Amino acid sequence: AAAKWVAQYGGGRPLSVRLASAKTLHDRAIFVDRSQAWTLTQSLKDFAKRSPAEIVRADDTAALKIGAYEAIWTASKVVC
Repeated sequence: AAAKWVAQYGGGRPLSVRLASAKTLHDRAIFVDRSQAWTLTQSLKDFAKRSPAEIVRADDTAALKIGAYEAIWTASKVVC
């Protein structure tokens, strides 16, 4: 996937890929510009299959969620 990204976008859209320890990340979180956090009520892979599904802005806990995921990112192994 990283090679395809680079082939398509080149240096115009930088990419960082890291490998986190098993079960440390969850695909129900979306972060925007290190300032906003959103939580999905279902997995991204199943989001369209199951109903109802919601994307909820995490206003009160955004800073905590962002901080926790940045710590995981920092501790993860750099792939490219």
